[in-house]
Amino acid sequence: MLLWSTFLHSFSGVEGACQALEYQQHGRDALFFSANLDSANPCHQLVCTIAGSFANNKVQRIVMVGTDAPTANCFIKLHNAEVNSRAVNPALRVENPKDRASVAGLERLTRSFIPVVTALGEPQPFARLLFAWYGTSPEKVAAVCRDGPRSLRTTDCGYFGAGSYFALEAAYALRYSSPDDVSGESAVILFLVSVSQAKVITLEGDYRRNEANPHLQGFSQYYSGSRETAVALASKCDAHFIPVKDYGCTHPLTGQTTCRDVDYQAVDESSGTAEAHELVVGSHHRCIPIAVVYTK
Repeated sequence: MLLWSTFLHSFSGVEGACQALEYQQHGRDALFFSANLDSANPCHQLVCTIAGSFANNKVQRIVMVGTDAPTANCFIKLHNAEVNSRAVNPALRVENPKDRASVAGLERLTRSFIPVVTALGEPQPFARLLFAWYGTSPEKVAAVCRDGPRSLRTTDCGYFGAGSYFALEAAYALRYSSPDDVSGESAVILFLVSVSQAKVITLEGDYRRNEANPHLQGFSQYYSGSRETAVALASKCDAHFIPVKDYGCTHPLTGQTTCRDVDYQAVDESSGTAEAHELVVGSHHRCIPIAVVYTK
């Protein structure tokens, strides 16, 4: 319960409700799952609030996730170390771009941060926390909660760089969850994520108008086209943030027809056309599971 007594203490009533739950250890893992939550439980209400309108008719059941003290302490110490290091060492910081898409994207990400109360005149900390969602099949929930999203493969060589991929929207994360063959349930995991320096992926800054390889047309420079070849995140950044929309077979930058479906790609947040928001975090140590939502 260390997270609720430290980083998440501002969520009134939830710490006590979490402590009152009965947890079952998952095998020999340092991982614990609660029983299904009653809809009146403050934990259930908080998770549904974070899930937004998605929770109105999709949620079948919710369980809270507990970790042992060493796991929680590791997350807390890494986050606090980032706060301190980036505060005292200017070499670790980069100036945020001033173009419209980057500014709007960072403003959207900032609105997702869990509020932090600071003394009058004190700046906000250089590392911030937010809730984000990860979709997976029910049989892989325990592995992802134990090992982070890396448990499915060494690195996620996705469209926007190597790292652990999350979504701000539960409904978008659900796209990556396949239903259980027996129960028919799908699963999305709510993570607490630590971010220090995030780069917003933009069309003008990170997409090419002409690409020699036709199979890379319409994708960002952080996509290699090979699941075996990872492209690192931007220099000095520990995360990428991407407002996205589904382009189908249309090049996001040029509007030309592409030879393949480019799926969800970056869009200018200020355009008001973003359908979801992805977050890529460079280290799986910068996230910790909070709850699992099962849908049907």
